Amino acid sequence: MSIGLKLWYFDRRMADPPTEMVPGGTAFPTTQWSRILRARDDSHPEYRRDLEQLLLLYWKPVYIFIRRSWGKSNEDAKDLTQNFFLEVLEKDLVSKYAPQRGRFRTFLKTALKHFLQDERRTAGRKKRGGGRAFIPLDADVLPLEEIATAPGDASPEACFDRAWANGVLADALRELEAMLKAEDREAAWRALELYDLSPPPGDSLGYREIAQKLQRSEGEVKTDLAYARQRLRQALTRRVRQYVADEKEVFGELKEILSL
Repeated sequence: MSIGLKLWYFDRRMADPPTEMVPGGTAFPTTQWSRILRARDDSHPEYRRDLEQLLLLYWKPVYIFIRRSWGKSNEDAKDLTQNFFLEVLEKDLVSKYAPQRGRFRTFLKTALKHFLQDERRTAGRKKRGGGRAFIPLDADVLPLEEIATAPGDASPEACFDRAWANGVLADALRELEAMLKAEDREAAWRALELYDLSPPPGDSLGYREIAQKLQRSEGEVKTDLAYARQRLRQALTRRVRQYVADEKEVFGELKEILSL
């Protein structure tokens, strides 16, 4: 599902990297990904767990890539998704990734292409993992049908990136909604929901209509909206850091999420 966010606002406000990217200093925070880069083998006690968590972040784009590029059924695509990640784990493919050569998403798409080529050659005869499935696909696959089966000539690579961006943004929005409600600022969430998350911008409500709907002044609506947007940028930044190996990549990934 694509989220109809008003990207013009973020493009303008994010012309320079947000100052909250590294709260309280310049050190890149320790994340699943940075731990994996430091510990490239099973000798690290948390390596396997962190690697599996990283791969969980990418299963939806992989599933959609398989559906889009091979035309597999839902069940076959789920099986291939599991098999691909089991191969990544078994062959320790992540240890072959060099951050200086490009984004991890690009590396993963290349590995996925090679995997699918091999699967086609062997007609899917290879069996891995003894039937073990560590990615809980069932509950989340159906909403992906919109992207996987969308008409048009969008490439599997473009669909992969769109699924990745939508997933990061949707997770950040869920986090934001919970945070604002916990802060007793549900009005800020509602303002963002009505103004930025509505259908295409031309169809959304204006400040006056939102103020009337929420029984608040236009000034309060603008303040609420600015606060919610700031918190959304922070939530997105936290999410993106789970995908990147270097702080320099964060701003570019944020821009890409909001442009797909």
